[in-house]
This record gives sequence, C-alpha cells and structure tokens, in this order.
Amino acid sequence: MRISRSVISLAASALGALIPLALLKVEANLESPVVMLVWPSSVAVRVPHIWPSERETAVFFAIVILLNAILYSSVAFLATRRLARPVTTKEGRGGRAILLLGWSSLFAVIATVAVLGRPIFYKFPSDYRGWVVVEYANPSCPPLTSIRGINQVVEVPPSGRLCTSSPKPIPDAWRGAMYAYVSAGAWKRLFPCDLAGTDVCVVRISGFPREGGYPQRAIFVGTPSEFRTARSETAR
Repeated sequence: MRISRSVISLAASALGALIPLALLKVEANLESPVVMLVWPSSVAVRVPHIWPSERETAVFFAIVILLNAILYSSVAFLATRRLARPVTTKEGRGGRAILLLGWSSLFAVIATVAVLGRPIFYKFPSDYRGWVVVEYANPSCPPLTSIRGINQVVEVPPSGRLCTSSPKPIPDAWRGAMYAYVSAGAWKRLFPCDLAGTDVCVVRISGFPREGGYPQRAIFVGTPSEFRTARSETAR
C-alpha cells in the first residue's frame, strides 16, 4: 500500500507538536541532550524569559511548538523523497486538501494548548496548610507571570486566595503541574495526594463560579486526614 507524502508529512508534524507537550507533562529535564535531540526548538526556552502578559507568553509558546512541528514535517518530507517510488504516491488534489485541513487543525490545537495547556508551577508560602483558591478571568486583577517563557506561575499569598485576569486553564491533570513550598529562594516540592498516605500533599478540586461569575480553581495543601476534616467542615 502506497502512502501519500502529505499524510506522512502531516503525521510527522503532529508528532513534532506532541513530543514537546509530552516532555513538559512528565517534567523532563530541558537541559538534557536527549530532549534537545527530539525537541530541537526547545533551545528557545533554555534562556529564562518573563513575559508581561498572557498573550505574549501564549504566542511564544505556540511558536516554539510550531517550529518543532515544522522541523519534523520538513525532515519527513525530505526523507520520503528518497524512498522508492512504490512507497509514496504523487500529490493530487486530495492530498493537498488533506495537507491544508491537517495543518489548519494542527494550528488550532497548538493555539489552544498555548493559551490553556501550558505547564503550571504553584508556589506556596513555607509550611502553608489549608485551602488555596485561584479566581480566574477577573479583569480587575493582574495576569499570572511566566518563567522560561512557558511555565505559568501561581504564587499563592499567605491568605491562600489569589485573583488573576488570566483565563482559567485546562485541568492540571491534563498538563504539567508542579507544587512546592518556597522560602528565601529555596523550595521543597509537594506531590498530588495518595489519600492513603500521611505526608503533606496536594488535593486538586474543581472550582465553581462565585459572585461576579468568575471561574475558580481550588486545591488543598495538607495531609489526607487534614483534607478529609476540612472537606467535612466545608460540607456543613
């Protein structure tokens, strides 16, 4: 069975966009030579960046992912030109239509991920325990900052309540999320709770609109037993 070059190129470009997202999800070391090999455009995020707005951060992140997709597509296209003729077919109208539709869809996915699916880093005050509530999309509040050009930072104040004009992102379970106690430049990492454990951890809770209709996201920082107590008290 012969395969259209357009299909091969499109599949390679999709892989080029998926690999960076997967690496960010598993929190791979961006300084690793292996990461550089499979994600060449990551060179752009090796130098720390702090962007002043969500829009600029999203554009930068989208460009980095898109460049990797283009690199993969270009390599696949050049490789297929060297394959024996029985392997690939000449491009017709159908192939060009598939390529146009595929790239349009890929652009849309990359743009959506750039806005909603960037990795996120929650910074808690040292030894903080209790509920943390983040209110999103409130125009009267400042946007969240970003580091390395891609990581969105949620710096939680001692009150545990934070308000931002940034849009509510997709759930943390679908993107890279890191949690840590931060004090005087040092930090201690926390992890999502295994409710059977006893260590301090993080429980992710879906939020709900409050007065003004702004969406919220809530998480709890503490031991599983403290979470069960706080949840029962909240339910009363």
